[in-house]
Amino acid sequence: VQPVPWAEDLGADLHLEPA
Repeated sequence: VQPVPWAEDLGADLHLEPA
């Protein structure tokens, strides 16, 4: 798992939001 996946999937990985 990459450190910031939401960098590309700002909509798909919103559950991995930066706390």
